[in-house]
Amino acid sequence: MHRKCSLLIFAWFASLFLAHVPQQGVADEAPSAAATDTEAEAAQAAPATEAVEVAEPVEAAKPAVTEKPAESPYLAEGAILAVRGSSLVLTSDESAALKRGATFEVYVELPQGLGTAIIAEGKIASNDEGLLIGKITSKDKTAKLSTEMKVRFRKSEAEDEAPVKADPKSPSMKKTVTAKKITTPELPATKGFQAAVDRYKRAVLLVKDSKNKSHGTAFVISKKHRLLATNAHVADIAETVVLNETRTEYKVTRRWFHPDTLRTMHQDNQTVMKSQDPKVGSVDARGTDLAILQLEKIGPDLPAEVILADPEQAKSIVGAEIGMYGYPAYNTQAASGQFAQATFVTGTVSRLEKLNGHPEDQRVENRRRVVYSGPNYPGFSGSPIFLDNGRVVVVNHAVTNLKDGTKVAYGIRVDALWDMLGHFQLTDKINHAPAEMPEPIFIENQNPQVAKLQSAIDLMSQARAHHKQGEFSDCFDAMSKAEETAPWYWEIYLTRAKMVDEYVTRVKLTREDQAACYEASLSYYSKANELHLKSFNIRALPILLDFARQSINVARFRENTEVLKQAITVLEDKDVVKVAFEGKNAAYFLALRATVKKDLGTMNKDIKWFEGALADIDEAIRRQPGHEEYVKERNSIIRKAQLAGVVNSGN
Repeated sequence: MHRKCSLLIFAWFASLFLAHVPQQGVADEAPSAAATDTEAEAAQAAPATEAVEVAEPVEAAKPAVTEKPAESPYLAEGAILAVRGSSLVLTSDESAALKRGATFEVYVELPQGLGTAIIAEGKIASNDEGLLIGKITSKDKTAKLSTEMKVRFRKSEAEDEAPVKADPKSPSMKKTVTAKKITTPELPATKGFQAAVDRYKRAVLLVKDSKNKSHGTAFVISKKHRLLATNAHVADIAETVVLNETRTEYKVTRRWFHPDTLRTMHQDNQTVMKSQDPKVGSVDARGTDLAILQLEKIGPDLPAEVILADPEQAKSIVGAEIGMYGYPAYNTQAASGQFAQATFVTGTVSRLEKLNGHPEDQRVENRRRVVYSGPNYPGFSGSPIFLDNGRVVVVNHAVTNLKDGTKVAYGIRVDALWDMLGHFQLTDKINHAPAEMPEPIFIENQNPQVAKLQSAIDLMSQARAHHKQGEFSDCFDAMSKAEETAPWYWEIYLTRAKMVDEYVTRVKLTREDQAACYEASLSYYSKANELHLKSFNIRALPILLDFARQSINVARFRENTEVLKQAITVLEDKDVVKVAFEGKNAAYFLALRATVKKDLGTMNKDIKWFEGALADIDEAIRRQPGHEEYVKERNSIIRKAQLAGVVNSGN
């Protein structure tokens, strides 16, 4: 027999109460059919055999008393996910066995091992694929309930599909409800995503960097342990998080990256390696882009957490309607007094693809990159994607813009998150984690190209050491080996070009050898520029300036105007000019271009090149007044034009 107690019962009072109060029935109405004291005692010995009604309390037939030994009247334990007035959103590991009309008790543990105190009682109003909606039916509906309290479900029969029958004269019968449809005024309709949205808007947080220039999304997977799930590329910038529709802010104190996090090495922006270290490079958007954040212990308790779908549930989501909650970059504007407001969107799962690093022949059900339709924008990265029953099945992570203007959205299936939790021994910190997990799926081997690139970098370091000591033969041998090892790596060619440049200045060479060195250096600069453009999709201005400078040397030694034409083509490219004029070396860029045009004018005896050279050098002097080298170059341009006979000496 159970007694209703208040949360404020002190330990000594509870002990005294339990020791001296006689065993008798509670006078309050029960959440199910009312029973006499004798009937209640009999219920402890044997479960009720009558169907449990969903309506307000009514009289029920007496259960038969048997001689069987007493057994637990409870079917399962559970938890409260949300409280809305007298309605609760509940969950349990035995959700599938809990039918509408089943009764439950909300209780708390008393201190010093004094047992439990029942705070309220109620009935299950609906069970939507494991998401339970409960209605408080006990007399004291003003009891203060919270998600920190526990729930236990009594053994009972499911309600019939027919309308509830009761004596209409009974004063306790306030309304009759059919089992097919239960209306709870305080709670949004459970069909669709509304219940999940109401719950998860308190579990979704905005992630900020230290300078408040970039942001992403994360969601709570453990309130108690302050754990959030997000993307690896969001974790790279994560410094603080902000609770939705508030200014409550928490610092990020720890980050775990998925063991299969792939990063594009910053050296060549091509080689992808498995690494959890942000210093290696940026996260590869085609890989397992997942991370877990832990927040500082200071600050208010986190108000809510999501429910992760079981790994097996996540395998059959193609065609499912999904909802996503996060912070798109185009609009996080919130009301006054709030930092940001999350946005809810819907879509449909389209297909499953393999993640980068996994075998090409991977079984479809094991492919964890999810393609889905629906709005997706930067800032949504790390958002939870869930079914209409509230179970999170995917973590959003990327969007691709197609040539026709449409977008393709991608996410990582939640079973990859479960693998990560198991790898870092965090599974036991997650409520309702499955008792058994399938075998995790991880990338077995590192990309072999990583070892080659690292070997080439080591060879370059050896070459620099030889070069510094004047050991040029050993230096260039090491650079040749580096080129053979990683021929795609642009910096090998840039480094080799500069080494050749310095070799010319440190060793006495014949004019022919000097010209050959300049030609070799020019070819290396050209190769470095080509590979850098391929790797980063941008032109590197310093490489281009070195290319132009070396073109002048080659042209003067070989009297070759073709290399000058190649140089001027690069220096007059509109994108190159834009970058040059936006940087600090605009004056040097103009002076170098003026020199190329001067040499073209000299070799071709064409006044238009000299005119262009004068215009460039005058602009360089305007940008950097008093620069002696620029003034000397201007005088050189005029003198060369006079010697070429294209202008009079008096002009």
